[in-house]
Amino acid sequence: MTALVDAAGEDVRQATATAAALLMAAEDVTLLAHVRPDADALGSALALGIALYRRGARVQVSFGAPDHVPESL
Repeated sequence: MTALVDAAGEDVRQATATAAALLMAAEDVTLLAHVRPDADALGSALALGIALYRRGARVQVSFGAPDHVPESL
């Protein structure tokens, strides 16, 4: 099987596995979405936050200014 390699030359599968292991072990997690978040940013941060919360982590989800959800959502 050919390794997936990102622009920095890192094995994407290994990096993903490492990130997943860190999140599985984390007890307290803060998730940050980008400034002026769109539906994708909010949805993915909230979905990951819910999954981590359900497995027992303390979770905070935040995003940068403006500090309100866009009217389109």
